[in-house]
Amino acid sequence: MKKFRRTFVTLLILVSVFATSALAAPSVNELERKKKSAENAVKSLQDDLADTMADINEMEMKLVSKGQEVIKATEQLEEAEINEKQQYDNMVKRIVAMYESGNSSALQIIFESGSIAQMLQNMNNVQSIHEYDRAQLEQYVQVKEEIAALKLSLETEQ
Repeated sequence: MKKFRRTFVTLLILVSVFATSALAAPSVNELERKKKSAENAVKSLQDDLADTMADINEMEMKLVSKGQEVIKATEQLEEAEINEKQQYDNMVKRIVAMYESGNSSALQIIFESGSIAQMLQNMNNVQSIHEYDRAQLEQYVQVKEEIAALKLSLETEQ
């Protein structure tokens, strides 16, 4: 009986060890399924990484393009400011010259003409000067507006 008991206990231990290991060890199919799932997750992450890298490259290209636009706008602004200063200086010189020439008005110049031909010539000269002054003033105003628009655009771009 002692032998039977020992054999029975040994058999019971062996059965429990094999049953436990059989229950604890996952099946090959389950391991393959987990492996496939992990591979799919890795592939999905790699695809997401590739998409993100493509987006980064696109953003870098846009950034370079915007940088070039800002540089160009800055150059245009500098040119416009130089042009505005030159026009302003010319207008100041014109006003100073008119002031220094005396108090003679356009009507006085026309009516002091010696002859009708001279009067017509003086009228034409006065009109030309007036049109030139008006065009220069309008151009100056336009340049000032262009500078303001360029500054606003540049600030927006930056």
